[in-house]
Amino acid sequence: ANSSRKLFSDDMPATPSSPELETYSRESRTRTQSSTNISSGSFSLLLETTQILRTQLSNLTKEKNDLQSALDEHQRATEEQLRQLFSTFGHTATATEPEPLPEDSITEVTTNLQPQTVATECSVTTKSMLQWMWERLCFARANLVRFESDLEQEREHSKRTSKHLERLAAILRHQGQKIARLEVAVFGARITKVQELQERASQLTSVVAKQSRDLVAKDYEIFSLSENLRQLQDKFAATNRRSRILSILHDRSALESIQELDVPTTPCFGVPLENVPTGEDGIPIVFNVFIDTLNAMEAHLVEGIFRESGSQQNMTQLQHYCDQQGAALATLPNVQSVHDVACLLKKFLRELPEPLIPFTRFEEFVGIFATERPDQTLELKRLLLTIPDRNRILLRQVCVYLHKVWAHSRVNHMVPTNLAICLAPTLAYSENHQRTFQAMKTLKDAFTTLFGNFWEIFDLVRPETKEDVPPSPEEPLSPN
Repeated sequence: ANSSRKLFSDDMPATPSSPELETYSRESRTRTQSSTNISSGSFSLLLETTQILRTQLSNLTKEKNDLQSALDEHQRATEEQLRQLFSTFGHTATATEPEPLPEDSITEVTTNLQPQTVATECSVTTKSMLQWMWERLCFARANLVRFESDLEQEREHSKRTSKHLERLAAILRHQGQKIARLEVAVFGARITKVQELQERASQLTSVVAKQSRDLVAKDYEIFSLSENLRQLQDKFAATNRRSRILSILHDRSALESIQELDVPTTPCFGVPLENVPTGEDGIPIVFNVFIDTLNAMEAHLVEGIFRESGSQQNMTQLQHYCDQQGAALATLPNVQSVHDVACLLKKFLRELPEPLIPFTRFEEFVGIFATERPDQTLELKRLLLTIPDRNRILLRQVCVYLHKVWAHSRVNHMVPTNLAICLAPTLAYSENHQRTFQAMKTLKDAFTTLFGNFWEIFDLVRPETKEDVPPSPEEPLSPN
């Protein structure tokens, strides 16, 4: 039986014991846990392999125990058969010291025994399984070594990459510092340039302001001189007229020519409005003659009407003729230019002793347009109701004709703003010439509103013909 056990033990391949497998498995787990950056797939494979090895190890242990039990059973049966054989061949053996069996008999017996064949096959299967497990473990160990090598390479690559990134960061910081210094320099240069431009602008502003003040003073001086000149001209004309009349009166032979000269007792120019000959409609006859002449000559289609100057000689002759005719004035003879009539109309309004907006209403008139207000039109309407009827009627007729001029502003270029610039100093001014000059802008705004809204201000009916409808507002043209 011992020899047979020895034979069977020699034929079985050497297998690692269970403690060794457990120790190796623990080492594998320790190595696996130390590799922190191993890929998830390889780590799962190692866990699966370890689990399989544990399962197979438990199965092999159970199979080994089963084989050991079968082997013990087989040995007992073999001993029993051997005893029978010994008795058959005449051999005896004691229970305490069995007599050794010849080697050839053991070989023959063990060769012919069926359980031995079964045990050999089992041992071969176990050996193959253990060999497969060992190969898997070797493969897992090789993968682990390869993974550790790859991990080390990745660490080295990461270190190199980190160093490269640090160098790049240092370069970027250096470039950022250079850019910041350049931006500071550029910003400082821009600030310096802006400061220089501001100083230059302030100097130019002061120069322009000084020049503007000088121009205003010169304009006021020119305006004062022109007013003085106008007064001197009027005095000179009146003196000539009186001297001629006196010479005629002193000359008895010329008394008969008084009727032919038709010297008026109340001339049209330079007299109060209530003394000017008027028609049945309450409008001065000379004004109606001027308007009829302008309409006949289509002055509303002439560019720059009321802005261009006329001939002084022609205007003097026409004025003398109007003064001679007085209430009998019907037409103007020998009119050579519409500008002569337009300027003569302005002169008639300018030489009134008091403008159409009386002196007592000048400040109130200017105050309405001193500030922007939505009720300026209504306030202007209320103010015009307080002026004399003769003034209001004549101002209304002036606005009616100027509206016709404005309706053809695409041809004559005279929009309300230009008309206000040309006629505002004639229709409203103060006894103090300096105050009139200071209020010029306000007067322009006031008459622009008056010319554009006179239908509502004077409660007139708007015309339905397209000829008298003004175009859309255009950019005003400054008078020459």
